Amino acid sequence: MRICEKIFLKKSIKNFRHNNNDDKKNPDVLFEEDGITKGIQITQLQFTNHVARKALADKKSQEIADSLARIIHIQHPVIINIFPSTKKDIILLSIIKKGREKIEKALINFIANILKGNSSVLSGEFQPIHVEVENKILSPNYKFIALNYVPKNGFPRFNGKGNIYINYDFDDAAYEENDIVSAIDAIYVKKK
Repeated sequence: MRICEKIFLKKSIKNFRHNNNDDKKNPDVLFEEDGITKGIQITQLQFTNHVARKALADKKSQEIADSLARIIHIQHPVIINIFPSTKKDIILLSIIKKGREKIEKALINFIANILKGNSSVLSGEFQPIHVEVENKILSPNYKFIALNYVPKNGFPRFNGKGNIYINYDFDDAAYEENDIVSAIDAIYVKKK
């Protein structure tokens, strides 16, 4: 199935305007095509709960950075990438009801031990470090942790505190073509 294709029609299209009555499945925008008023429905496709994932990831990233900054002090900025072991449509930790605090505390201690055990991180002279998570409490939820030094005059784009920046990598919007088709089909069902 081709998602989008360019079509050139010899039509007169003009007078685009907001539809003041766009509720109850009415179009958002009206326009005229060869003198006939038609409508357009504008919808943003959402894949794998991205908005919720991003908000939760930002919040958790800041909480983890704050906790780590209380435990360890680093002279140079470091980005800590936390890679989960979950499916793309699951928001990690939002589905865990029992033991979440224990998992989060274990994660913070695990990362703190990685930082303490790699003096090169503390001195600011290192190549990226990848650590596979082989911890009974953490491994069902996390694959590995990666540490990346932020180059001089570089600026991390993640939440942080005290030179510790966290990329809690469950906010990515990973999707496949069948996800797009499913999202479009869901819109058609909703708008019928």
